[in-house]
Order: sequence, then structure tokens, then C-alpha cells
Amino acid sequence: MSTTEKLIQILGVTYTAYSAYRVKWYVEWCVIYAKKTPIDKSKLIENIQLYNWYLSQWVVFVEKQFYRDIQDYINAKVGSAERYCQLIQTYPPEIEQYFPKAILIKMIKKEAGNHE
Repeated sequence: MSTTEKLIQILGVTYTAYSAYRVKWYVEWCVIYAKKTPIDKSKLIENIQLYNWYLSQWVVFVEKQFYRDIQDYINAKVGSAERYCQLIQTYPPEIEQYFPKAILIKMIKKEAGNHE
């Protein structure tokens, strides 16, 4: 079972709800970076390469880290799905300090009309 599947089970949500949760945080990340770059937030949000990069960061900084942090509680059968849902919300902001420089530079150049 993948970490994603384990978390869906621990959180007591459907895959669709979990996926929507990731998208919500991705959009928030894009809004933050739209303010730091000359790229419109809609262009960031729609960029599949950027989204895939974000999802890979999500696995590292949210899923794997969260699961490691709560594994003892899971094994001890301590905690509830509601509590775990509250706790996981503290992990996505960790991704805010990272950005895919190469992807963003390429997007900035494209926006400027320089298709190098």
C-alpha cells in the first residue's frame, strides 16, 4: 500500500477528497509564487509540469513526513481521523519555501516572449 493510500485510510477520506485537498494547497502555493514572479497565477495553476513538481514535493514534505511523524500513534491506535486531518494541515506550508527554478525561468521567458 502506498503512503497516499495509507493516508487516505488514516484520514478517513476518499481519494477524490484527498486529491481536491492537494489541489487546494497547490493553488495556494501558486498564488504565493505569482506574487513573487511576473507570471500570472492562472498560468502557474494550469502548468502541468509545475503541478507534477508540486505533487512530488507533496509526497516528500507532506505524505512521507506526516506518516513518519504519526506512525507511532497509528501503531498504538491513538488518535482519530478528525485529529489527523487537523494535523496534516500544518505540513503543506513547508513546500512554500521551495520552487522549481528551471520551470519558473522557462515560464518567465515564455511570458516575456523569449522562447529560448
